[in-house]
Amino acid sequence: MHLHSHPQGVENFSAYDDQHEGLLHQWLQNQGQPLFISLVQALDAQPKARLWLNGHIHPLPLRLGLQMVMPESTPALPALSRQDAFGSGLRNAAQHLQIGIVGVGGIGMLAAEQLARAGFCHFVLIDHDRIEPSNLNRLPGCTTQDLGRFKVKVAKSQIQRICRSVGTQPKVHAFVHDIYTAPNPVKNVLRQCDVILALTDNELSRITCLDLAFDGGAEFLMAGVDIRLNQDGHIQGLFAEVSGAEAGRYCPLCTGRLDSGQASLDARRYVGGEVWDKAQSDGYIKGIPDPSVMSLNAMAAGALVLEIQRRVAGLGVRDLWQMDYQHGTVLSYENIERVIEDDCSVCRA
Repeated sequence: MHLHSHPQGVENFSAYDDQHEGLLHQWLQNQGQPLFISLVQALDAQPKARLWLNGHIHPLPLRLGLQMVMPESTPALPALSRQDAFGSGLRNAAQHLQIGIVGVGGIGMLAAEQLARAGFCHFVLIDHDRIEPSNLNRLPGCTTQDLGRFKVKVAKSQIQRICRSVGTQPKVHAFVHDIYTAPNPVKNVLRQCDVILALTDNELSRITCLDLAFDGGAEFLMAGVDIRLNQDGHIQGLFAEVSGAEAGRYCPLCTGRLDSGQASLDARRYVGGEVWDKAQSDGYIKGIPDPSVMSLNAMAAGALVLEIQRRVAGLGVRDLWQMDYQHGTVLSYENIERVIEDDCSVCRA
């Protein structure tokens, strides 16, 4: 990578840059390095970047997190004109960012739909579950005809239909895998995403997604809901939560938002045996599924998609947002500091 400055008024690469970078690129190719990235920063101007590959020059988009540093002036599509308040950066980012969604259930399928309707069109979907009767109360567009189908296949079809309706070109990869046991090629595809959304129902898969996000330099976001019941079975709280992670900034494992002990327990389901049976009998593993309704899932999915739009538009970053709809209380943190002293096995802080 070659970084250099320009004086005020020379905002783009010059003919001198073209000549000498071309010679350097040729020399690097002879040394076995086919890629060469160059970046120029002019005084009081936006930086410009480009990639040299096989003798050809390709412009490179620059981002700060999810915000485009120098968004292209892409024309607004008529179907997306009502979201111009977020600026041209959202239009440009939505066309380029690749979104990885692990878990396309009650929250994941709603989030995928909203992202597609916001102009995002590059997706990687991972989920090994099929649609069951209990899913029909919270999966948008699903009917009894979809029973038995893989969730990722249904979500892929919905994304493609929505993208075509708003005028974008969908590119969707769907993998029928559990992310924890997925083969390395599948994990590598997810690792190359710009954003990884962990929308599963267990700590093991969420920590696996977090590890892949940190390893690949992707932004990590997770969302969930919790309908808390008292001993009499009455509702005590209706919670929706969105939390993120960025390398060098905030890690939910460090701060206790993710539980490695529970993840170890989750791993027992892959081997079964006495440990798993005893964990169930001791109450560590619930014998009945958590209650779930589309209305609360929609709150979490909407907050998640809005957080992505805020980040893309440069409106800030929230590490944690939580709402209790039963009592009307809100928790919102823009910067959560690490609270443990031991080294984190995921973010390596």
